[in-house]
Amino acid sequence: MTEALAGKTALVTGGSRGIGAEIAREFAREGANVVITYRKSREQAEKVVAELAALGAKALAVQTDQAVPHEASTAVERAAEFLGGRIDVLVNSAGIAVMGTVDQVDLDLLDGVQQMLATNVLGTIVTTHAAARFLPDGGRVILVGSNVAERVPVPGVAEYSASKAAVDQLARGWARDFGPRRITVNVVRPGGT
Repeated sequence: MTEALAGKTALVTGGSRGIGAEIAREFAREGANVVITYRKSREQAEKVVAELAALGAKALAVQTDQAVPHEASTAVERAAEFLGGRIDVLVNSAGIAVMGTVDQVDLDLLDGVQQMLATNVLGTIVTTHAAARFLPDGGRVILVGSNVAERVPVPGVAEYSASKAAVDQLARGWARDFGPRRITVNVVRPGGT
């Protein structure tokens, strides 16, 4: 282990499972202190925090619903406070996928799509705006997108693809906004995971 991130801090949204949890673990392996957010399972989040602590990281889990702007911004503030007022790396990993074809006229599906857009797009916007004041010059913003942001490979994923295409465009715009502060903004586009 090189501990390339020794002394650095990271906030990983959606860090209690899947891609977000593995990103949080890798930050801890490299020496960073880490805050993760989670929506539902406190038990799973605390398990990840214990793993991060075992790797030597100062770690905390904050429950929040990324789709609710007040909760998302409050989570960033709690993370910054825990991390000593500084978030060196923000990883927007929280996201959900709702699938269904356009001919499905189903209010439950449409409610799910609304929740997905609020989580994947609005949550990413609110979290990044809230974190901007805690990011030092030279900091990093990483957005977890998807390989379906440009191509819709199968029926039923149009809305999910649109939410991840929005993430791509946010990254392009924020790269310009943060450029004068030497804060990089990148998108990671995993496939099926």
